[in-house]
Amino acid sequence: MKNYIKTLVLAGYLAQSTAYAHWQGFLLTELEHIDEVAEFTNAFAYLPNSEQELIDVLTINNGRMMPVIELGRYFWNADTGTYQWRDVSSLIAAIGKHQIIAEIDEPFWHIHQSCTSGKQSACNEIANGYPETQQVFRRLKYELGVQLVHIEAYTVLISHKLMEPDKPVSIIDAADHVGFDCYGDFDDCDGYSQTQYGMWIYEAVRGTTKKIFLVAGSFLKDEHFTTEQQVIDQMRLYFCIYRSAPDFFSALGLFLYADTEDFSGAKSHPAIMAEIINLLNSSSCS
Repeated sequence: MKNYIKTLVLAGYLAQSTAYAHWQGFLLTELEHIDEVAEFTNAFAYLPNSEQELIDVLTINNGRMMPVIELGRYFWNADTGTYQWRDVSSLIAAIGKHQIIAEIDEPFWHIHQSCTSGKQSACNEIANGYPETQQVFRRLKYELGVQLVHIEAYTVLISHKLMEPDKPVSIIDAADHVGFDCYGDFDDCDGYSQTQYGMWIYEAVRGTTKKIFLVAGSFLKDEHFTTEQQVIDQMRLYFCIYRSAPDFFSALGLFLYADTEDFSGAKSHPAIMAEIINLLNSSSCS
């Protein structure tokens, strides 16, 4: 709770920042879920596996919510374990006149994983400060003319701070919104508080126009959340932080809506869904 109070103090200080639109919604994994959440959210995230699936997502949504579309996968080269530019004309055609926000999900984590698995090009990219990665996503933002979200894995933040404690953590410099994900207890999420991860992100965006994109867990899985109450408690804290400085925190994303092979999503837990809808409809902390 001490860390939560520190976050609110920081949020109060930041409340003078320039306002952005406020988005809140789930990560979705199936097309049919778009209609289900449109009644109570104004945004959703989706990870399309093809350009045709992207077309289907945007067609079904039909402008009702803001789609946050993960596009890092479009540039991922599994052979080198790095991001490489590729022609985006077909991607632009798939998006058409629809409005989207482009998301890059854990790009540095993917590169770190590739380095660990023995791909030297990935190790070189890390050692050089991610120059090719930065160039790819600068160009993506320019070519598509969209806002860009960078969500990074908390383990990368820890790695960066252990290696260079006096420097801000690395972020995608073209990103308009930056956040991290760590699913677990608010005051101790794998060794550090979520406030500490947030402060590291704040240090990296301080003095810029970038906003912080919050991500909270809304699922059950043994190594993260074992009870519905744990999920609810963590979400309440995140919603309260989000509401406390609406001009600085641009969005709150919930991971995730429906079940997958690895996770039991919010949809399968009526108590969690009821609390989420209550929080979405509330304008203040409860």
